[in-house]
Amino acid sequence: MPALSASPGQGSVQVAAEKSPPGTFAVVVIRPRKGGEGLKYTVPMSHMAKLGEINRAIQDPLARYNAVMGIGDLFVVEPVAK
Repeated sequence: MPALSASPGQGSVQVAAEKSPPGTFAVVVIRPRKGGEGLKYTVPMSHMAKLGEINRAIQDPLARYNAVMGIGDLFVVEPVAK
């Protein structure tokens, strides 16, 4: 489950009931509050082992965040029509 921040009642976060597509660890779609095109971030399943190792090896939350964000091709970004 991704960590999210949103304002109540703004409709800016929706959690899908279905699982992410085969071969993916997570898919996150972010849309502007006022409408328009959004962005879809897809994390491939191939990163699962590396993410698990980071979680096991690094206890400091900021260091863990930096390690995850340091993965060069962590996600693929695509535009999403409204």
